[in-house]
Amino acid sequence: MNKRFSCVLLGLIFCFSFEAYSQRLNSDEQGGYLKITILDQDSAHVVINEDFDAVLKIASGDTLSLETGVAKVRVIKEYYKDMVRTTEVEGGDIKRLLVRLSPIRGNKEMSRRSSYPRLFWEANNFILSDPETDLYINGSLAGRQYTVVDTVGTFEVRGVHESGREFTTTFRAGPEAPFHFHGEFVKPSAKSARLLSMVPGGSQLYKKQTLKGIAFSVVTLGGAALAYSYESRYQDEVSEFNRLNSLYISANNPEEAFRLGNEAEKAHEKSVSLSQYRNRVLYGTALVYLANIVDGFIAPPIGYRDESRTINPYLDFDPAFKQPVIGIKSSF
Repeated sequence: MNKRFSCVLLGLIFCFSFEAYSQRLNSDEQGGYLKITILDQDSAHVVINEDFDAVLKIASGDTLSLETGVAKVRVIKEYYKDMVRTTEVEGGDIKRLLVRLSPIRGNKEMSRRSSYPRLFWEANNFILSDPETDLYINGSLAGRQYTVVDTVGTFEVRGVHESGREFTTTFRAGPEAPFHFHGEFVKPSAKSARLLSMVPGGSQLYKKQTLKGIAFSVVTLGGAALAYSYESRYQDEVSEFNRLNSLYISANNPEEAFRLGNEAEKAHEKSVSLSQYRNRVLYGTALVYLANIVDGFIAPPIGYRDESRTINPYLDFDPAFKQPVIGIKSSF
């Protein structure tokens, strides 16, 4: 009797243990739950484990069903910094996550610290150039004046202006960065061109006026070098005149004094002549340098860059049509 009772008891224990194990196994297969509460906000977007293709729009207090294990939760809200939390989800359990979002201050932070633009631009890179410029991404035509690029890693951008001017640059987009946008221009900057006009030929070379830039730099630097040469020879003749004049004053022999006087006079005349040549070269070089500065302020044929053309992904996105809108903050 005792033996039969023991067998029955062991059978019941085995059945209960197997049922509990099965429930736990099924629970592990089904995953767990994550309840996200966002303080002071009604709703937000949530990205799990950086899978932006599976972004979720949730209300504060919603519960998500997730696979068991460690989950990286990114909470995204317009005009707020991303809030990233790592939590471990256990099978059958409800994990609670309480977050408070911090507002973004400053346009530069928008592109660097928020993933919201990426969700609606549907790209993680934005390339901006002149309105008359075709943009090529990795050798393929991507658009005119602006384009969005959905890529990470390294990619090449080439801009070709209708005048023939072009630029080529390479961007490195890191997989951890949520959104990048770049402004590359074929047209030169007026401010940079005017500052570089202080350097002989600098503004012209910056504006791709190569021959003119070389001419200004060669003439200005050559004139300065020639003026320096005349100045050195002038100083030598002045020193020679002072030496001969000193010997002339101290000479006792009339013939020697006469000879020294003639040589001192010739040294004086030569120094005066060198001084005149030096001054003429200096005046000419100064005029060329002045012309270089004036020319540096003249816009090139394709015009100067419009410095007001800055892109704000929040302002320049049309949520109704889910596409970029140019003209709100930029003057194209």
